[in-house]
Order: sequence, then C-alpha cells, then structure tokens
Amino acid sequence: LPGGYAEHKTTISSLDHPADLIWWQSFLSDRLRNELAAAINNNLSLKASEKSLAQATAFYQAQEAGFNYPKIDANVSAQNLRVNPATLGQTSPAREFELYQASLSARYQFDLSGSQAQTLSALAAKTDYTRWQNRANQQSLVGQWLVSAVLLAKNNAEQTIINQLIALQKKQVAIAEQREALGQGQTLDRLALQTQLKQTESRLPTLVKQQQQLVHLMNALSGSKTPPNTVKDVSFNDFKQTKPPLVIPSVMIQQRPDIMASEALVKAAHAEYGLSLTRYYPNITLTASTGTQALTTAGLF
Repeated sequence: LPGGYAEHKTTISSLDHPADLIWWQSFLSDRLRNELAAAINNNLSLKASEKSLAQATAFYQAQEAGFNYPKIDANVSAQNLRVNPATLGQTSPAREFELYQASLSARYQFDLSGSQAQTLSALAAKTDYTRWQNRANQQSLVGQWLVSAVLLAKNNAEQTIINQLIALQKKQVAIAEQREALGQGQTLDRLALQTQLKQTESRLPTLVKQQQQLVHLMNALSGSKTPPNTVKDVSFNDFKQTKPPLVIPSVMIQQRPDIMASEALVKAAHAEYGLSLTRYYPNITLTASTGTQALTTAGLF
C-alpha cells in the first residue's frame, strides 16, 4: 500500500481554521463587512454548493450507519384465502379464512477484510473534496466582491474629481466670457477652454456606465433580484489601511482549497485502491430470521 495509507482516518475533516475566510474583515468598514456577509449568505451558487455538500455528508453518514449496525427487516402481511374441497373430490362447501403472517430478519456483515472501512475512507475523502470545493467557491465570491468594491470606490473617486474639475473649468469659461465681453480676452482662449470643458464632461458617461456595471455585478453576487444600490456610494474611506505581514507561515497553505481538494482526491484514490485489495478476501455475513402464521392477529404474538 502507499506510504501513510494505513493512517488515513474515515472521519470527515474539519475546516475550522482561525484565519479562514475572515482575512478581509481586517480592512473593511462595518458597512462593507455586513454587505459581504450578506452576499456570502444569499449567493445562489453558494447555496447550491452547500446543498451538494449536505447531500454528500448525509450519504456518508447513511453508509457509516449501515456498516456499523445490523440490518433488520420486519414484515407483516394478511391474505384472504378460499379453499374449495370440490377440487379434492369432497362435497363440503367452500371455506374462506384470513391468514396473517409476521416475520423478522436480521443480518450483519463482519468487516474482516476491511472493505467497509476502505469504503468509508473513500466516501469521507470525496465528501472533503466537495467541502473544499464549496470553500473555494466562497473564497472566489469574496475575491470577486472585494475587487468590484475597490473598483467601484476608484470609479466614485474619479467621478468626484471630474465633477470638481468640471466646476472649476466652468468658472474658467465664465471668466473668459466676461473678459471677452470687456475686450480683455480673445475668442480663441474662450473656445479652447470650452473645448477642454466638453472633453472633461465626455468622460462622465463612461464612468457612470462602469459604475452601474459594478453595482449590478456586486448585487448579482449578493443574490439580489432587485438591487437596492446599497453599495453604490462606496469610497476608499470604507477600506482600512492595514500592514501586511512580512512573513506568511507555510501552514497557511493548508487553507488553500485547491491544495486541500487535491489532497482529498489522493486520499480517495488510496482508499479505492485498498478497497480493490479487499476483494481478494471472502465476506462473512451473519443472518437470522424468524416468522409465524396465524388465523387471527392475536395469534401472531
């Protein structure tokens, strides 16, 4: 068997890491933290991913319970029978009666070859793979949302600066018009200032379009059908300046979903390899059953 295979546990791994998925809280304002938390809770893709994870976890738990406990089947039936003595050459009249049956059976398979343990190991690894895929989707959502928020803050800052610049250029055009009316200015100077003003104003529609696209993207990531534009006025003041660490510990790699998902697939492959080896050994199953028949329900017990 591959090295370390025998040490593989059948339990589903835990993903409760201190720095997992909360790294973004250190440089966001309370408003943006609440908005991003709502996006994580309401995103439709994440909800579908969580349902897939819940399904995989439930299937693992069902298989684990099926292997650890004996299987018991109980059956109760009732029949209405008719006996015609004429078929036996007798002259007595036909007789009808009720026949009740009750049976109970139990079976348990001994895991002497380890096939059940290997099956649970493979299922646990595949469940972990689904879990890490869900975590990757969460981190991808957080990354897209934060990048959109930063771009939106940049867009809002540009619009503010351009609006201030337009106000100043309008004042310059007004001064140029007054000077021209007083005979102290030239027409070419006024036209140049007006051309510069029009060029500056022409930049606003593009920024407004980009702003609307970013707001729509952020609300779509939040799973909102009717976006309320709650993040439209985001600015750089909503981001806190934090000092990044100079050294990142290697243990942080264990929080990367792509690496952990690949590791889960390796564990699943090892478990399936071990399962194939157990097929060389016989399976031993203990079975017991009992039953009774009676003409009345009271006679069954």
